Amino acid sequence: MQSFDLYLEAVSGQIADGTDLLSILGGVPQIRETDGDPSRFLYVNPDTSVHFSVLMDRSLLPARPEPDEFEEEREGERPHAVDVMPDEADLDAQYEDEDEDEDEDEDDAQYEDEEGDTYHPPLTFSVPLFRPSFFVVELLDLADKFLAGGGLTLVDPHRDADTASMEDDILRSWRGCHEQAMPLLQKSRFKLQQWARERCDCFFSYGRLRPRLVERLEADDIDVPCLQPALHDGETKSLCVWNVARSTVLPRCDLILLREPREKRGLLRRKIVFNERLVDGEAVWNLLGPFAEFHHEPARYLVFRRPAKLPPQIASALGTLEGSPAADAKRTELVGVVDFEISEKTGEAL
Repeated sequence: MQSFDLYLEAVSGQIADGTDLLSILGGVPQIRETDGDPSRFLYVNPDTSVHFSVLMDRSLLPARPEPDEFEEEREGERPHAVDVMPDEADLDAQYEDEDEDEDEDEDDAQYEDEEGDTYHPPLTFSVPLFRPSFFVVELLDLADKFLAGGGLTLVDPHRDADTASMEDDILRSWRGCHEQAMPLLQKSRFKLQQWARERCDCFFSYGRLRPRLVERLEADDIDVPCLQPALHDGETKSLCVWNVARSTVLPRCDLILLREPREKRGLLRRKIVFNERLVDGEAVWNLLGPFAEFHHEPARYLVFRRPAKLPPQIASALGTLEGSPAADAKRTELVGVVDFEISEKTGEAL
């Protein structure tokens, strides 16, 4: 088992409409079709770092023109997909690299009905394992878009119940899948990292809020940086960027990349260059707190409206903050990060 799957099926007496499904998929900006396979999609949200696959039953696809020679050559290739447990050194290429180790039989999501016949659900959502639980929460938000029109129901094949019910029940299934997959992790050199629930909540709630903040604050020329995962000192940490010359929103995070402008004189003109360094996020949060607007719902963040000249306390403190080179942090994904305990001895989710 390498992913956690939920699927949509038509309620009794109804037939799923492929055109309607494609219309909803096309209306979600975070979804893109994969190359070479019109039935397979990727959901990637840069604000929350959530990513998972969406697979549509091929029989529901509208008729397409005959493929040209180039498309025929590609027909046997495995489509672009999200890797489950990539090598740590290859995290940046996560969406480009193909995993040739998986069996081709796993490309199509299929199940057996009560009579034992093979069944392809109209739509299947596949979340890679060893991610934070909020990946499933965001998946359920997406599933609601399909359920709103009626005619479809959400099914959790990992449970005995016929349909998925409460979010808590589905999250219990999610943890149970990790319990079964633990032997796979133990055989690899992949390392697991646990984030506290509060840390995950801060990351996810800010990511979901960010588009609204951008819309609300752009007229005031206030920067709303992404909160992104970064590999630093062998751990995945949360990081955002602050251009010190601008007003900004600052979410609660582990690291802040300070971009400090300075004037550089040339032979004929002057130009602005930026010095970049990594500093402790908590230190900057505490420093700006007395001069900023504090918000704690639905996410914890500061709005710092920068004056034309920084207050002396801030300017002085920024200069003395202990920092490290920007290159010490590398953009990554939330791979191998979980928000619940897993026993490495027994594979039991606690």
